[in-house]
Amino acid sequence: MDKVAAKVVLQSYRGGTCDESDPLFREALAELSNDPALAEWFQGEQEFDAVMAEKFRNVPVETAVKKRLLGEEQPTVATPGR
Repeated sequence: MDKVAAKVVLQSYRGGTCDESDPLFREALAELSNDPALAEWFQGEQEFDAVMAEKFRNVPVETAVKKRLLGEEQPTVATPGR
């Protein structure tokens, strides 16, 4: 796998998930030990992702909206004429 392909794959990597056992991610992660610049880039990507995830976690969301987004509640359908 070349550096460009590794970057494309690693941009969607989520540590601590099933990604760790995926052969494609494992191959891309192996490239990090062969390329210090790629490893540095990946570290920056992971740091950026962590900051963004924390910011999204802190966005206030109404309870009803959150339940709908998480599939915990079905949306109500308006019936015309009632």
